[in-house]
Amino acid sequence: MSELIPTDTNQRMSSLDIAELTGKKHNKVMRDIRSLIDQGAINESSFGLVEYKDAKGESRPMYLLDFKATMTLITGYDAVRRSKVIDRWADLESGAATPVPAGLPNFNNPIESARAWADVKEGEQAALKQIEADRPKVEFYEAVEATEQTVEFSLFAKAVSRSGGFIIGRNRLYGLLREKNILMDGYKSKNMPYQRYVDQGWFEVTERNYENTKSNGPRVYFMTLITGKGQIAITKMLQEHFNRAA
Repeated sequence: MSELIPTDTNQRMSSLDIAELTGKKHNKVMRDIRSLIDQGAINESSFGLVEYKDAKGESRPMYLLDFKATMTLITGYDAVRRSKVIDRWADLESGAATPVPAGLPNFNNPIESARAWADVKEGEQAALKQIEADRPKVEFYEAVEATEQTVEFSLFAKAVSRSGGFIIGRNRLYGLLREKNILMDGYKSKNMPYQRYVDQGWFEVTERNYENTKSNGPRVYFMTLITGKGQIAITKMLQEHFNRAA
């Protein structure tokens, strides 16, 4: 094992890099690292928590691990995955691979190490709070996905107001959907969905009858119902709309 000991003690490997090498999802690698940190198997001076930009340009967290922390992590992985990570360390040492960029925390500095540890804990607490905040939304999506039931606009408005984190009534819902060219705005076709959204499975349009006392006979009208797929799509659209307005 002597040839594996790094000569550059400031070298770091990212959890994103480890995920790519091992074929594991990045969130799973992050979970494994957090578990080892909580157990005390990875100490405070051996890791840092930083951010990177994903493909959408959004900031995401990732860990930076020194040699010892990396070896501790991959001990729990199978031989093929361990081999790929060890090979990357060899490339880092030889200069064949690009090291972690400069400007990141100095983990040999106790102040910066303590700050990195605090960032980890704050990040975990923020993540837990976000999970709790999102729970009603998740439960709503799961409930909708579990049923094929269609609903009227007024009932949907009440349901989404309880679970979406905002308040909206039926008429305001109609208005927003017309603004976004999901529902029509003509005199005879007002609040009817455009055909492309019916084809996408957002709505069902049913023919109904009612007795018209003035004409002494039944009259036909059309009722639009929102499908489960449409409820999920419209809920996400409304959340984006109200988040931008906040």
